Amino acid sequence: MRTLRFAAYGVLGGLLMACGASPATTAVSSPSPTATRVVVTKTDATNGTFLVAASNQMTLYMFARDTAGVSNCTGACLTRWPALSVWEGTTIDTGPGITGQVSTITRPDGLTQVTYKGSPLYFYYKDVAVGDTTGAGISNWALAKP
Repeated sequence: MRTLRFAAYGVLGGLLMACGASPATTAVSSPSPTATRVVVTKTDATNGTFLVAASNQMTLYMFARDTAGVSNCTGACLTRWPALSVWEGTTIDTGPGITGQVSTITRPDGLTQVTYKGSPLYFYYKDVAVGDTTGAGISNWALAKP
């Protein structure tokens, strides 16, 4: 059974833990020749269908200031909006209902961030329970939708 763990990224992980939030950046424990399911869909009455991380079912977001294949969320932004990341070389599989390409980019900080249709994917630090969508509608941020 593949073991998933929360990856603390330097000070970011410590800050999230100190704030009482669970670290949302996830990583697969080791690269594998088999595909790893990374992104799946969730549906609710308020938001319709949106993307969540397969490992922890937490909501995923897109940043309007990103460009295709480039994350522009760094520093303090990344503290509030942790990147969905995987180990370099991870072969990605997706869940049913995901019609766009899920891939990865290498961020300037070295993390391998997951993308959907070229847009980097993020969590929101105030989402603490499965189903939370508190980042929806915050300036320049939107739910990642298939």
